[in-house]
Amino acid sequence: MKQFIRKALILGALCVPFVFVLPGVLDPYNVFHYKNVRDNGVAPNQNYIKMRYLLDNPGRFDALILGSSKVAPLDVGHINDSLRWYNMTHAWGTPREYFENLQVLIERGIIPSLVLLGIDTASGWLDPDISIRTLGTNPYPTQGSVRYGQFLLGYCNPSVLSSILVSIRHKGNTPEFQKQFYENGGLARKAKTEPAPYNWNNLPYQMVMRFKPRPIEDRIEQGLADIQRIRDLCAEHHIKLIVFTIPLHIAEYQHFIPYGYLDFLEKLADISDFYNFVGINDIAVNNDCFNDVFHHTIATGDMVLDRIFDCIIDEKLLSQGFGYYVTGENRDLLFALLREQLPAHIVQHLPKAE
Repeated sequence: MKQFIRKALILGALCVPFVFVLPGVLDPYNVFHYKNVRDNGVAPNQNYIKMRYLLDNPGRFDALILGSSKVAPLDVGHINDSLRWYNMTHAWGTPREYFENLQVLIERGIIPSLVLLGIDTASGWLDPDISIRTLGTNPYPTQGSVRYGQFLLGYCNPSVLSSILVSIRHKGNTPEFQKQFYENGGLARKAKTEPAPYNWNNLPYQMVMRFKPRPIEDRIEQGLADIQRIRDLCAEHHIKLIVFTIPLHIAEYQHFIPYGYLDFLEKLADISDFYNFVGINDIAVNNDCFNDVFHHTIATGDMVLDRIFDCIIDEKLLSQGFGYYVTGENRDLLFALLREQLPAHIVQHLPKAE
């Protein structure tokens, strides 16, 4: 029996490097390599790494873009001002996470002069706790403690094995990847290369220019409350806040209309003025303006930035609501236009007024 226990202990000791050390070294989500992010074929945990990076470099940036992966195509190098911009985009981002991250930065003395806040469907329908349960999006801990053990144990989960295998096989350009990641948040400023063309015959959820319902969690009120907290936090610390709605492909836009998306925007207008870039317009219906059904192209992002910072906008697009600046005085005009644009098969599924 003693000999068996001894062998078991030896075997256990030999397994430790494979169970704990090896996953940490491979580190598919770059959590343990936040100072030296590698191009390993797996999307890094931007939610965690970018917070660590800003906290370690408190004087490097003075303006931030906050948003989900939908704001990733916003090229900070296209913004024509004297501010040093950083794109804090991360997958599955929600207003609660933006607020908590901004609060941590402010508490550590990092107070940006301007924040550009992107609002999308995730802002009202995505549960922020999903990020906590997912290693690739697990946020920087607001209490300040580093959960290395949690990541190590998580890396031992069989579900992460595919990411580890990808990181082993992938041969990327780490120097260029790092330059983009640390200079501006992950997007090349000069070589604006778009991803390979999307297969529009295979849209997720078969959302091809038509409505097809699916269960979605309604977090509209919580999302709006978090946006208001961001607004109040910025006002308290004299941070200029610019809010905008991220351009949506018509398939995603029409998909969320019956779930109250326009009502969500109307309530957003109660909280803050904002630039509107959603609706049925020449951008939304043009597949060339999107990398896939959920993410617009860099060129579309340049149009958003041109409108916000240089007041450059096509008059036809503006007449369709794209680039419309929503205030308390003109909000009714926009929402009447957006509802007028809706086709009949969408209108019949709109929430009934109480």
